[in-house]
Amino acid sequence: MAELEVPKKIQKYPTYRSLNQYILGQTRDPEAARDEFCKPVETEIQDGGKAKDVEKSLGQQWQTLIAMASTIQYGDPVHSQLVTFLQNIQDRPDVEQDGKPFQVQEMTVWKDLPLFGWEVREAWNGAATDESEKEDKARWVNTNAFVATLLAAVHESEKDTPDVSLFAIWSIRTALEDQEEPESTALAAAAVWLVYAAGALRGLSAEGKSFDGKSAKPGALFKDESWNGFCKERWNAWGQRLAKLKEKVGDQKIKQLVESAGHAMQDSKDD
Repeated sequence: MAELEVPKKIQKYPTYRSLNQYILGQTRDPEAARDEFCKPVETEIQDGGKAKDVEKSLGQQWQTLIAMASTIQYGDPVHSQLVTFLQNIQDRPDVEQDGKPFQVQEMTVWKDLPLFGWEVREAWNGAATDESEKEDKARWVNTNAFVATLLAAVHESEKDTPDVSLFAIWSIRTALEDQEEPESTALAAAAVWLVYAAGALRGLSAEGKSFDGKSAKPGALFKDESWNGFCKERWNAWGQRLAKLKEKVGDQKIKQLVESAGHAMQDSKDD
């Protein structure tokens, strides 16, 4: 498969050049790279821009980062590099307008990373299936791996944001809870969550982190369960389903992912 490319539309965003140069190692100063990446948003705020106008710039910023992550093969350390890049943006000083921290949708720039979660949600709206093009399937699995890496880092830092844990449930539910024999693409997307964030997911399961409404409800195979988030029973069910599905996977690459996911779940017990 040819090397994955960032969509042409996003390559035109002012944030693309700075992030691409940083990832390629052409900008060796991380702080300078972040300054350049954040400049469009910060300049717009400081020039008196309205929240609705800043939303567009923020959206382009996060779309750039997520699109870049989707082109990076899961397991590549660049995903961790991008996570660190994002977390360091979160630590930047609040951007002020008229002497007050500037907010978008009641979220402060930068500590709340406004609209980042919204853009991740948009990526989930475009989830690939087995009928998708090879490139789109690869991007989907890579995106899951990146967000899983982010979840692990957030959990380790003991921060509350960005909270991307619901996306884990959605991807894992699709593969392990909805059908006896899930699509290979869905199984790969679920597996990378467990490979790169098993410790965090196990911790959330031990804590019993829950969500309002039915967003984290169980899949069809477990419809009688009262799950509304993470719990030990759900965690154990995932492990059992992985063990069962491992014997049925034909694609060797995905089979290795599933096996690695099972090992990661087992190893997380020793954390």
